[in-house]
Amino acid sequence: MLDEKTKQELHERLLAERQRLEGEIAQLQSSGIRADTFQADEMTDIVDQHPADAADELFEREKNMTLVRTLEGSLQQVNEALAKYENGTYGICDECGKEIPLARLQAMPEATHCIDCQSKVSARSSR
Repeated sequence: MLDEKTKQELHERLLAERQRLEGEIAQLQSSGIRADTFQADEMTDIVDQHPADAADELFEREKNMTLVRTLEGSLQQVNEALAKYENGTYGICDECGKEIPLARLQAMPEATHCIDCQSKVSARSSR
């Protein structure tokens, strides 16, 4: 069982990680590079862009959108772990109900499954 001091330290790490992820997402979203505005932006340009320049810009927009989606997924995991902390189930595997080993939580505080169950969950989702 996790002692209160360790739980509090992991909670603080989760809060810091949430803040970092939210900051990165906000920064990427405020950069104005969104794939859904690409065509509208291109139609309003007075000067024609070279096709290679347009392709490069589209690639950057798609890359940033992919990064935002990845960061949002990580943020969701952190928020799920924080919710478990709030309801008193932090450190308990969602799948089997056993304690998640401290070493795993220290390496990945947002973990909601023990290693064995995470392997099973990953295998099911990859099918």
